[in-house]
Amino acid sequence: MYFASNKEWENHILGRRTAVSDTLSYTSSSAPIACTDPGRGILYAPYHASKTSYGEQFRTLVLLKMPVMQPHRAESFVLIDSDTAIDGVYYENPVDAFSVFLDGIVRTFFLANKDQYYYIDFDPASNKLSKVEKVMCRQNNDPPVELNTSAAEKYLERNGMKNYNLFADGREHIIATAKPAWHNGSFYGTITSGYSQPIVFECKDMKTFVFKGVIPQIAKYECQVAIAGNVLYAILRGAEKENFFLSSDFGKSFTASKSFIPMAETRPQILEYENKILIGYSLMDIQPNLMRNGRNNMRLMLGEGSDFSTYKEIFTIVDKYGIVYFDLINYKGSLLMLWSNSELYIDQTQRGMVHGKDLLLYSKIGDLFEYL
Repeated sequence: MYFASNKEWENHILGRRTAVSDTLSYTSSSAPIACTDPGRGILYAPYHASKTSYGEQFRTLVLLKMPVMQPHRAESFVLIDSDTAIDGVYYENPVDAFSVFLDGIVRTFFLANKDQYYYIDFDPASNKLSKVEKVMCRQNNDPPVELNTSAAEKYLERNGMKNYNLFADGREHIIATAKPAWHNGSFYGTITSGYSQPIVFECKDMKTFVFKGVIPQIAKYECQVAIAGNVLYAILRGAEKENFFLSSDFGKSFTASKSFIPMAETRPQILEYENKILIGYSLMDIQPNLMRNGRNNMRLMLGEGSDFSTYKEIFTIVDKYGIVYFDLINYKGSLLMLWSNSELYIDQTQRGMVHGKDLLLYSKIGDLFEYL
């Protein structure tokens, strides 16, 4: 497969997209961080939704269940609804979720009640849900404590970090939306906030986040990680200085790349692809654009090592209705993509902006090496 121009790539990827969120039940669908069942070819992605409001909403946490080869057969299941108690407990504004696939079960981690991370299990065989449990965290061999703002702040203080603000956003304090990076039976991710240094964690028992270290740079909202060649890579959203870091000891210490990645202040993506590092990010001032500046495009770069200038561009795609909070999935060497846009409700704004979080879309990109 060969494409002579970015426009051909746009037509290939955006032209073969399928709407996969539940538009009959919800008017908003956003922020997927997916996992897959490779044995059955099923993709699972938690997304945030509302039945009545538009754009960025967090009243309901929904799980997408979609056959990779038959996206039109996608189903959605409610995990958490703010207005419905589970075992007598209300979980207000479930947000910042991601899922992992474990022995036939989909485990979804999410923040609720402003301050606490939880998880809930979905059994695809029965479509039944487990009890909601609190996520725990610890440092080294310390006893586990609940994963909340206080635990993150104490760890930042212990590591000498300053100038962070874990209360920069009224809805969210700590955030864990790094796509899980798997290594030797554990997954790695980061804890950030509206404005803080990212805490890198390892999770081996699938319920306790073990803090490994802190990246000494302020990020806005998020930091994404990937592992390739026994090196952990991290890309920071919204960093004013260095925004690309490497760690050869899986989060204990970091080296900043001399290469600054010029990207818009929106969620980037980074993942391992065929022993290389794939980075997806958005650029400012790309037209046409009906979205917030920088949320209508995605550029993919592939390479390895700390020098970003040696990475090769795969393609850049543009959609005036939005390529918002895109999620890239390496499925058996084929790249899949989920993202949100605003085609359904371009006339609806929130806080004076079109957020592009009304519809969840899916497309299969294919083998990246066909593009090089």
